[in-house]
Formats: sequence, structure tokens, C-alpha cells
Amino acid sequence: MKYTLKRNDTFSDQLSHYLSGQTPYLRGTLGMINAASDLLANKPDVQPVIIHQLSWSS
Repeated sequence: MKYTLKRNDTFSDQLSHYLSGQTPYLRGTLGMINAASDLLANKPDVQPVIIHQLSWSS
């Protein structure tokens, strides 16, 4: 089985992958998610659900 792992740490990359359906996860702080809320509100099929807050930002 061949596969490629990629590291996508920038929020803008994560957001574009989330909106295009490439990933079901959007990782970020509450402030980051709020900043992207206009883009997320325009697509009702990709409405985020906050599951768990792992830690506070440093």
C-alpha cells in the first residue's frame, strides 16, 4: 500500500482542504474558527461542530 503523509500546519491550507472536502477536520483556536465563520456560513454542507478543546493557546 502506497500513501503520502503531508504536514499542513497553516490554518489557511486547513481551511481550503476542509471547504473542498479533502478532510473532515478543521483544527484551530476558537478565534481562528470565528475569523473563518463567513466562509463557513456560506456552505451549509460543511458546518463545523466543535468536538473538544485539547488545550489553551500559548
